[in-house]
Amino acid sequence: MASSVSISEEDLLCPVCHKIFSFPVTLKCGHNTCKVCVQTFWEWRGSRECPVCRRESSSDRPPIDLELKIAADELKQQKLERVTLSPDAQCGLHHEQLKLFCVIDQEPICIICQTSKKHRLHICCPVEEAALERKNEISNHLTMLEKQLKALNTMKEGCSETERYLQVQAEQTERHIKREFMKLHTFLRDEEMARVKALREEEEKKIQIVKEKIESITKKIALLSYTISELQKDMAVDDVPFLQDYKQMKTRAQNKIQQPDEISGALIDVSAHLGSLKFHVWKKMVEVIQYSPISLDPNTAHPNLTIGLELTGVKYNSKQKVPDNPERCISRLSVMAAQGFSSDKHSWEVDVGENKDWCIGVAKESAPRKKSIFLNPEEGSGSLPSVTVTLSGPRPTPEPG
Repeated sequence: MASSVSISEEDLLCPVCHKIFSFPVTLKCGHNTCKVCVQTFWEWRGSRECPVCRRESSSDRPPIDLELKIAADELKQQKLERVTLSPDAQCGLHHEQLKLFCVIDQEPICIICQTSKKHRLHICCPVEEAALERKNEISNHLTMLEKQLKALNTMKEGCSETERYLQVQAEQTERHIKREFMKLHTFLRDEEMARVKALREEEEKKIQIVKEKIESITKKIALLSYTISELQKDMAVDDVPFLQDYKQMKTRAQNKIQQPDEISGALIDVSAHLGSLKFHVWKKMVEVIQYSPISLDPNTAHPNLTIGLELTGVKYNSKQKVPDNPERCISRLSVMAAQGFSSDKHSWEVDVGENKDWCIGVAKESAPRKKSIFLNPEEGSGSLPSVTVTLSGPRPTPEPG
C-alpha cells in the first residue's frame, strides 16, 4: 500500500480495528494491517491468513511498512496537536498558549499576562505543576468521599441485617405466643389475637423505620456516588479546563455527607410481648397480685448468653450471631432486665442453681453497654440485688472486703 503519493486518512485506517495504523505490516497479498491485529487474528484462526482476503501468508513476521508507519504517526501527531491547541488552552486576551498558573488568582495565564500589571507581582508556576498539585488535592478529597461511601454501604448492610434479624425475632416471638395461648381456653383467645396484633404493629413500625433509614442511606449513597463519578470525569480532562473548573470541583469534593445516626431501639421489644406472659394473662383473670416477676431483655444480652423462652433464665453458650444494636451489652457477659424502677423498696428472689461464679446488681438505663464496667456506681451500676444480671467466666472467688 506504501507509495510516494500523498496518503488519505482513510488509507491510514487498519481494516481490522478501523483505527489509525500502529506498526503497519504488509502481507504477501499486499494488504496492510496493524502488527498486533494480524498476530491476534492468526492466533484466533490458528493459521496465517490475511484478515481481508484470507490468502495464506508464508512469513510469520511480515515486514513493517515504514512509509505507512511514518504517515500514520504524522496523522496521530496532527490530531494530538489539534486537541492540545484547543481554544480553551489559549489566552482570550493575547491569543497565546496558557502555559502558566497564577497561584494568587487561581487561574491559568499566558506569558504576556504574567508581565501585566495584574499578575507581575503574583507567584506563578507551570500549568503542569499546578494541575498535578491540585489533582493530588482533589484525589485526597476523593479518597475521603470514597471512605464515606464505604461507611454508608457498611451501615446500609448493617441495617439490612437488622431488618432480617428483627423479622426472625418477630416470627420466633409469634410462635412462642401461640404455643402459650394453645394451653389456654376460649377466654384467652382474644388476648392472643391482641398480642399478635401488637407484635405485628411493632414489627411493621420498626421495619418501616429501618426501611426509611435504608432509603435515606441509599439516597446519600446515590448522591455521593454521583459526586465521585462527576469528579472522576472532571479530573480526566486536560490541565487547563481542569484548572478552570478547579474551584467548583474543590467545593463539590469538600462537601461532606453527614453520617446517619444509628437506629436505637430498632429491634422487637421481645420482653414486652413475652416477658412473664402467663403471669400477665393470669393477672387479668384475678384481681389481686401479690408479687411482680422480673423478665430479661434478650435485646441487651451479650452474644454468648442465651435467654430462656420464658425470659426468666440465662445461661452461657457459644457465641451467637446477633446485631450489635445500641442496647446490647458487649464488653461483659451481661443482660439487662426488661423492667425497671425509679423509687421505693424492691426485693427479688434469684435462683442461681449450682453456679459458683455470678454477680447480680442494679444499673441505670444509661449505663455503658459497650465498655468494660463491673458494678461501678460512677458508671451507673452497683452491687445491689438484682435488676442487672452479670455473668463472667471462671476466675478466683474474691474474698470479702
